[in-house]
Amino acid sequence: FHSFALPLDHIFRRFSREEYLKLRREQLVGLAEQACRTAIDRWGGDGRDITHLFWGTMTGALDSPTIDVQLVKKLGLNMDVERTSIEGM
Repeated sequence: FHSFALPLDHIFRRFSREEYLKLRREQLVGLAEQACRTAIDRWGGDGRDITHLFWGTMTGALDSPTIDVQLVKKLGLNMDVERTSIEGM
């Protein structure tokens, strides 16, 4: 089982480690960025005023840079934002 968006015919398919990491990079970061942008828009503030970023996923994987770092860059947050990353819950 995979916890990011996949075509229906791939939901229960076994993936190699390489395929999984590629899908994770392509899909999960985009979904997270979209969710963050929606939250920031609803808040109505400036992303540079955000002081903390909490990131959690059940799709644990060793990757560099980590998704929280990628989100900080993609969202234009201050690079000194406090980050908490919880992966593989």
